[in-house]
Amino acid sequence: TRTVEVSALPAINAGEDVVFCTGTETLTLTGFSPTGGTWTGTGVNANGVFDPTGLNEGDYLLTYTINNGICEVSDQITVTLGTPVEVDAGEDTEVCAGNPLALVGTPATAIWTVDNAAGTIENNNTFISNTPGTYTLTLTDGSGACTVEDTKIITVNPAPLPEINDLLPEVCAMGTMILNAGNGNNANIVAYRWEATCKAGLNNDIFFTTDTEVTELTFPDLQSGDDVIYEISLTLTSDNDCEITVTEEIVMHGRPVAGFDIPDAACGSELIPTNTSTFASNYTWEVT
Repeated sequence: TRTVEVSALPAINAGEDVVFCTGTETLTLTGFSPTGGTWTGTGVNANGVFDPTGLNEGDYLLTYTINNGICEVSDQITVTLGTPVEVDAGEDTEVCAGNPLALVGTPATAIWTVDNAAGTIENNNTFISNTPGTYTLTLTDGSGACTVEDTKIITVNPAPLPEINDLLPEVCAMGTMILNAGNGNNANIVAYRWEATCKAGLNNDIFFTTDTEVTELTFPDLQSGDDVIYEISLTLTSDNDCEITVTEEIVMHGRPVAGFDIPDAACGSELIPTNTSTFASNYTWEVT
């Protein structure tokens, strides 16, 4: 008789497939079990150190083998060797709070991210933030060990918050109005610009401009029963060249035309004038 000992095959796992880049240093394989086995294949030594030097792009099948002196088992993984893509996020830049900034990087398929929740990336091509500060944007391409990144710094400058103080909602023709500029935040204002534009009712277009913080606006004459809509705009420019414009509308009322006719002669003590006024609904007579 003869006794034969049958041993169970040891469980083996070579680990997960790997993506790696040419031009990088060696890769030490991990995640395999049990330890103590031997690696074989192109670019790998027995201890599981993969060296991509001199290898072309492509898939490389590596084998991990366990031999307990009686049985031998093996498992395999694929190392995908690729060439890293050149990623360029562009130069650092500045933008005004609230203004969208177009993001242009290479390659176009790379993904943009931002380090601060106060800033957002829209459609992977536009950055916007209403909060002044410094933001680091990262442009990423590839995956695994072949991931390549580039960063750019965006400085969001405070934008003016223009306010037209004490603006009256209506005025009469030939009336005057004091325009007083305000700023609702801490932006340092270096320039003011007022414009008054006829929006409906006349053909003046812009009839008034000035570059002062406080100014007096005199409206034109209009002998009419109609109203005219004017748009008052205030533009503030900060020391970092952020420019914001706010507009408000006011109504200018046309003024009536007073007039009357009297006869050249009258009989007795009665003199009856004829009211020839236009664009008026109320009349007051005065005899002096």
